Formats: sequence, C-alpha cells, structure tokens
Amino acid sequence: MNKLGREQWIAYLFMSPAVLLLLAFVFFPSMYAFFVSLHDWNLLGGRKFIGFGNYTRLFDDTYFWRSLWRSVMYASIVVPLVFIFSFGLALLVRHIGRSSNFFRTLFFFPNLVSTVISVLIFRFILDSAPSGLMNYLISFLGFEPVSWLGTTGGSWFGLINVFFWTSIGFYMLIMLSGLLDIPVDFYEAAHIDGANRWHSFWHITVPQMKNSMTFVFIVNIINAFQYFDLFLIMTKGGPARATEITVLYIYNLGFGELRLGYASAISFLLFLLVFVLTLIQVKVFRVNKSVNQ
Repeated sequence: MNKLGREQWIAYLFMSPAVLLLLAFVFFPSMYAFFVSLHDWNLLGGRKFIGFGNYTRLFDDTYFWRSLWRSVMYASIVVPLVFIFSFGLALLVRHIGRSSNFFRTLFFFPNLVSTVISVLIFRFILDSAPSGLMNYLISFLGFEPVSWLGTTGGSWFGLINVFFWTSIGFYMLIMLSGLLDIPVDFYEAAHIDGANRWHSFWHITVPQMKNSMTFVFIVNIINAFQYFDLFLIMTKGGPARATEITVLYIYNLGFGELRLGYASAISFLLFLLVFVLTLIQVKVFRVNKSVNQ
C-alpha cells in the first residue's frame, strides 16, 4: 500500500466514529420512523399496515398545517435575528482588543445554561404576577401588569427571547473564528488601493465569511424547527394551541394520543422539509461564492 492509500485509510478511520453516530442516531431512526409512518400504529390498539394513508390524512389536518405555519414563521424571525446579531457581536469582539476574551466568555455563558434553567429564568421575568420582573418594572412606571405568557403575543415574545439568548453566543464564536481566519494582508492591500472600511467589509469580510455564514444559517434553521423542549416547558403550546409548533404537535400525537403512526409520518415529513431547506441554502451559498470569486 502506497503512502496515499495509507493516508486515505487513516482519514476513513478518523471519520468512522462520526459516520457511525450519524447512522445510529439520524439515518436508522429516520428510516424506522418512515416504516412506522406506513402503519396505523396505536399503542393501545395494535399495528395495521395502511401504506401512505397517514400522509394523505395530512392534507385535511388543520392542526398540522397551523403548526407548520407557526414553525415557519418562528424560524423566519429567529434565524435572521440571531444571524445578524451574532455577526455584529463577532465584529464588535474582534475590534475590542485586549478585553475580547472577557466578552467572548460573557456572550457564550448562556450556552452553558441548560434550556430548562433558561426557560425558568424567563418565566420569572415574564411572570404574570405583580412580582414578575417585567410587571414590576411596568408597575413602577405606573402601568398595569400584563399577563405575558397568558397572551399569544407575550408567549411568542418570550419564546423568541429565550431562543435568542441561548443561541447567540455559540453562533458568535463561529462567526468570530471565521473573522480571525481572514488574513490581515487582504485588508492592508485594500487600504493601499484606497478602499474604505465599507468597501473592505463587502468585498473582503463577507466573501471570506461564506463558509461560517453557511454553517450558522444551516444549524440555526435546523435548531429553530426542532427546538422542542423550549416550547414544551415555556408554554406547552398554549394559550389555546397558539404556540404549538410542529415538533410539539408530533409529541402530543405520539405521547398524548398514542398515535405513533401518524406522528411518525409528520416527523418524517418535517425531516424531509429541513433536509430540502438545507440543500437549498448550501446551493445558494455556493452559487453566491462562485459569483463573488
């Protein structure tokens, strides 16, 4: 075996744990979910093969389409919000200088806190009682207390803030690593050619950040569609199912109504949706990158 062949085998050896984990926790569960989705599978009533009956039932399921719409709207809000602010914080931390390590730790700290603790913190802040932090501040200013989590708008406000607070630090570090990988020579050459900071940003920083931006966008949108525990602990889909997104609807079907077949059909469809969105994002970023080059 030549040197190139040995290096390839070593590369495959290092890749094998990640591949095995993907097969064990992504591929095989997805295939099993598809198998279950082809059955009328009720834990109390047994299993019966019905083909694509669960998928055709989706077209008439109003609750499913409403939950999917909420998931799409939630992702369309939090993904750009987190993306813009994480990029902005990364730019800020890069220009701070000596104190950058302190601010990296400060911004990343919420990621070290579990989702449960984060939700409990925001539930205290948005507590409907006068002792809640937001209501205390509102009362101090002379206004009446607000039932934050008892209204649709207040519930979405809390859910968006928790996602933002628990996500921005991680994505900020990814963006910062991309910024630090840009050679300083690029900026020096642009400055010699008469480019100002705005031109350097659009013609050097943004093109060189495409890989980091692609990663942040993909992982962010996947998390937005699959952030289950936040919704379960924060609102449980309320008030009146107003915050019941697709993953929570799947949970209620599978573990509340014990309709495993139908819940698996929706989960497999959601998997395909996120997969297609990921492929589209990768394609768009590659096209833009090739155009800029």
